[in-house]
Amino acid sequence: MPMPLVMGDPTSGPTLAGVPGAGVMISTNPTILFGNKPVCTITDQSGPTGPVVPPMKPTVMIKGKPIGVAGAVTATGAATQGTTALVGV
Repeated sequence: MPMPLVMGDPTSGPTLAGVPGAGVMISTNPTILFGNKPVCTITDQSGPTGPVVPPMKPTVMIKGKPIGVAGAVTATGAATQGTTALVGV
C-alpha cells in the first residue's frame, strides 16, 4: 500500500533567494528508511511552492538505480515541508 512521504524539511529551504511563495522553486532529495536503514531515495522534486501546483512525479531510486516513479506530488502550502508524495514500496 502506498504510504505518505513528507518531502522537504525546514532546513532544505528554497533553491532561489527570497521568501518561499508562488513561483519559487524547491528541490529536495528525501530518503525512505526501513528499520532506520536507507533503502530508497526520491532523486529530485522541484516545483513552485504555492496554493496551486501541478502534479509532479519524481523518480524512485534504490541503490542508485531508478525503479519507478512516485505518485503525483503536489504542494499544499508555501513551505517546502508542505509537499507530500505517495510511494508504493
